[in-house]
Amino acid sequence: MYTYEILGDPVPWAAPVKGSQGFYDRKSTHKKAILFQILSQKRPLSPLPGAIQLKFVFFMPVPESTSKKRKDFMLQGEIQHLHKPDLTNMVKLMEDCLEKAGIISNDSHVISQINEKKYGEVAKTIIEVNTV
Repeated sequence: MYTYEILGDPVPWAAPVKGSQGFYDRKSTHKKAILFQILSQKRPLSPLPGAIQLKFVFFMPVPESTSKKRKDFMLQGEIQHLHKPDLTNMVKLMEDCLEKAGIISNDSHVISQINEKKYGEVAKTIIEVNTV
């Protein structure tokens, strides 16, 4: 099993947009930062073979204007994060980064996933990668 901690606000995948010079990726700076953090942690020498199981936990920041009582409820999971960004697009970006980093060869090898989005003291993403 490989575990990765990506610090910073979780960001969603976004489709490339057309500019005057052709299509470009609006999230390329985010991807580079995520890749840098993944590549600086322990990883396999080659993409993991066979079926893959992934777990993503996205810790969203608590708004600064939140009262102490409400913040405690958020951190305990009694108040869920029901705002943007949506979970599926954040997962898509992370899968793409795992592929680019050479951890998995293709996201079609993923046979099961557990995905969570919740509030946290520190904005970050925890990724667990297992072979099945």
